[in-house]
Amino acid sequence: MARAVLDDFKEIGGFPAAGRILVLAGKGHNGGDALLAARTILESQPAARADVLFAFGERSLRPLAARAWRELLGGTGLPTRVERITMGQPPSPGLRSPGETYATAYDLCLDGIFGFQFHPPVEEKAAAVLRRVNAHPGIRLRESAPVRRRQRRRRRSAALS
Repeated sequence: MARAVLDDFKEIGGFPAAGRILVLAGKGHNGGDALLAARTILESQPAARADVLFAFGERSLRPLAARAWRELLGGTGLPTRVERITMGQPPSPGLRSPGETYATAYDLCLDGIFGFQFHPPVEEKAAAVLRRVNAHPGIRLRESAPVRRRQRRRRRSAALS
């Protein structure tokens, strides 16, 4: 997912050296995929920063997503560039420029909230997160973990035929 996102950014001028990532993490595999993608991007962009919002709370993470979160926090130099946020949280001075407000702009939103096993209705916690992000005027590119997986499968099947 991270490589595909960086490839998409090449089409619009490349991922900014000091880019900001918003990671929307669900409880399962898609949340884990988004967290792993964030780690890969942060490792390739030493000045980039990430805000991670757990749509259902951090305690709801399933084992593989929890491991991806620990790996993101355990990366060399990454913990100082990753912040766990909640909706409406005031800005952290260590991660933002002076005077900058929370969520003024993100270069990338990695959406890992829902996967293929999602069945309506949407829980209110997740719906509130999605409403806020969808109304956000400052997100340049939004990528969804399940969409990326479907695209990879289609490319593999086309290559095999």
